Amino acid sequence: MSQPKIAVVCQEGLPLDAFLDGLSESALVDAQVSLVGVTHEAVSSSAMFNGRPLAFGMIDDVDFSDADLVVVLESSLVVEASAAKLKAASCPVLGFERDLESLGPQSFEVAGVGSAKVIGLQQPAVLALKSLLSDSQLEGVDVTAFYPVSLFGKAGVNELAAQTARLLNVQPLEHQLFETQMPFNYFPLSAMDQMAELEAHTARELSAAFDTDDVHVKAFQMPVFHGQGLAVSVIMTDEVDLDALVETFESNPVVDYRASNKQLSNYEVVQQPGKLMVGDLRKSAVDPHRLDLWLGFDENQFAIGQTLISVAELLLKHYL
Repeated sequence: MSQPKIAVVCQEGLPLDAFLDGLSESALVDAQVSLVGVTHEAVSSSAMFNGRPLAFGMIDDVDFSDADLVVVLESSLVVEASAAKLKAASCPVLGFERDLESLGPQSFEVAGVGSAKVIGLQQPAVLALKSLLSDSQLEGVDVTAFYPVSLFGKAGVNELAAQTARLLNVQPLEHQLFETQMPFNYFPLSAMDQMAELEAHTARELSAAFDTDDVHVKAFQMPVFHGQGLAVSVIMTDEVDLDALVETFESNPVVDYRASNKQLSNYEVVQQPGKLMVGDLRKSAVDPHRLDLWLGFDENQFAIGQTLISVAELLLKHYL
């Protein structure tokens, strides 16, 4: 593949780090990457790719005319503010469905690498569960999702760090992003106005992914910087065969199956970048079709550093 030109709409932080790390280990290692910021704070930062510094350009000064692919790693509010500029891009735009809603994305799982202009991936929680149970037919899905503050980008990470430091130094807290104390605390994300739709959006994506209307989702904000956890209960069409599932998990290079439940912590998850940590596997004693499990993963390394990079490779092979 020739040197494709990839414009990345982003800010400094974990998603960009995961993207650049994944890119450097892929067939796109020689790509010409340009970083595009939406805020003046973003433009004042920089990043490293293959030993070279990358500076940010302001989105108002970019027309994407030279780009072969635009990758969006920003929130839906930021994307909506720059929708006109992104819609005018002559090349494909790739990101996550939830973030690209204002652009009218087509799902990659449906559109593939066809003629779609704006292509959206399912969010990390759905990608992870679908990857784990891709060979299973499900009648129902019940998920309790535990989200890190990186869900809110760099601002969320910075506020958790700042609040923790102030608490440890017995100083009064300052609230900018979160409406309450974030360290040593947790709360339902539905209580936050800007995240009230997250549960419904996740349920819709899970419903589409597993072709079932019986989907229930609860989402909680946790005081961790990154690493996502899912407590999952599914109803399978066929009776649960635990031995066969364990064999499937252990043969999957992406899955880190833990027979012992003692290491299913967020700390362990972020030490296994790109892996899906699975454990607490149980078959219901009442319903032979019900399976319960715990699924943990680094949302940036898995969904961006691996899945999004793989899709970017497919798109560029198709369009170039």
